[in-house]
Amino acid sequence: MNALSPQLLRNQISQIQGLKIIVIGDFILDHFIFGSVHRQSPEAPVPVLDLESEIYMPGGAGNVAINLKKLGCDPVPFGVRGEDEAGSMLVKYLDESGIPTLGLHVDRSRPTTTKTRLIELPHQHRIRYDREVRTSLDDELRDALIRSILDLLPEASGVLISDYAKGVVDQELLNQVQRACQNQNIPWVVDPKPQHKQFYRNARVLTPNTKEAAALSGMPCDSDDEVERSGKALISELHLEGLLITRSEKGMSLFPSPQAPVLHVRTHARKVIDVSGAGDTVIAVFTAALASGASWETAASLANLASGIAVSKLGTSFVTPDELYQALAI
Repeated sequence: MNALSPQLLRNQISQIQGLKIIVIGDFILDHFIFGSVHRQSPEAPVPVLDLESEIYMPGGAGNVAINLKKLGCDPVPFGVRGEDEAGSMLVKYLDESGIPTLGLHVDRSRPTTTKTRLIELPHQHRIRYDREVRTSLDDELRDALIRSILDLLPEASGVLISDYAKGVVDQELLNQVQRACQNQNIPWVVDPKPQHKQFYRNARVLTPNTKEAAALSGMPCDSDDEVERSGKALISELHLEGLLITRSEKGMSLFPSPQAPVLHVRTHARKVIDVSGAGDTVIAVFTAALASGASWETAASLANLASGIAVSKLGTSFVTPDELYQALAI
C-alpha cells in the first residue's frame, strides 16, 4: 500500500470532528475484579483471589461508542439494556462520557449483558463469567428500536453496527438499516459475528478479525495469501462491497472492492504491549473516516495509524486526535 501524505491524514483527522455516528448493537457492561493469589481453596483445587480492586466500563458496542467519542465524533447508541443495576451503571458511564443514552431501550425480559473477569495481578486472566440472555428481541421492542434508528438517520454521517450476537442485531433490523442507508447514501459498517453470517449478505463492508474471518469463510487466515483467499471467498459468497480484516499486531487487510487488489497494511507500533480493544479502535476510526468522505485507502491508513497507538498501550484503550497528530509528526 502506498504511503499517504501526513498532511492528507492530518486533514482527515480534522474532518471527522463532530460527525454524528449511529452505533447499533449489543451494549455490555465490562466488570474487572483484580486481586492476588497466595493460596488454594481447601474446598477444591482452585486458587483463592484476594480482592484488591474492581472497575466497571462500557464494553461491546459501548466500547466502540467510547472510541468514537474520544476521536471527537458524536456517537449515538441504539440497543437494549435490562431494568437492573448493571443497566443503570452502563447508562451512568456513557452519560459521564458525554454519550446520549435515550436510544438504549429497556428490555424487562433480560438482564443487562455483563462480563465479569477475575484478574490475578499483574495481568493473569483467571476466569470470566457472563450474565446475559442471547435470544432475539420481541417484535414490538425490535420494531420500536428500528423506528428510533430510522428517525435519527437523516442527521447521521455514518452507521456502525457492532454485533456480539446478544439478540439486538437480526435480519429485519439489518435489512431496514441497509435500505435506509443506501437511499440516503450513508456509509454503514458491520463488525460481525460468524453465527449471523447470512444476516450480512449485501453489506457495505464487514470488519471481522482473523478468527472471525476464518469462521465465516471456513478457511484459515494466518498468512497474507490465506487472508486473501478467505476474504475473496467471503466477498463472493455474501456479495459484499468491501471487507476489512483486522489482524492484531500484523495490521489489517483491506479489500476495497471485489475487483481491486488486496491492500495489506502493517501496524507501526514502537512496541506491541497489548492488542486488547485495538479492533474496536480500528473499526471506530475506519467508520469515522468513511463517514467524513474519505477513500477506502485513506480510511484504512488512518485506522492503521490508530491501531499502532492502541497496541502500544496496556489494557483496552482508545486513541485521541492529539495522539494521531503526534504520531504523524514523528
